[in-house]
Amino acid sequence: MATGNIAKNDITGRYIKSEPPNQAFRDGWDNIFKKKTKLILASANFCGPCKMLKSKIDKEGLTVEIKQMEDEAEFFKQHSIKTVPRLLVFEGDKLVDTVTGPDDIFQRIKELS
Repeated sequence: MATGNIAKNDITGRYIKSEPPNQAFRDGWDNIFKKKTKLILASANFCGPCKMLKSKIDKEGLTVEIKQMEDEAEFFKQHSIKTVPRLLVFEGDKLVDTVTGPDDIFQRIKELS
């Protein structure tokens, strides 16, 4: 027999009041079990569209990790990146999406931030 948020405990036979988990509890649970989304922007110092995109990202206050071609050659080889700008979306350690084109990249960053 249940009345509102009061339910009968099967073990003791007493009535207990149950409360749904609060937001802090749900957020903590998600942080433990939910895969983290990580955004990496592949960029280069000589790339005009990359500079404009980074400026736009800064103005909006969005966060994304930036890998520069000149500094992270091994990363670019590992992920077969031949054109910039390119956004790589990771969930945990798994690459789940890549986005090219400054406008598409900016929209995707806004969606995921």
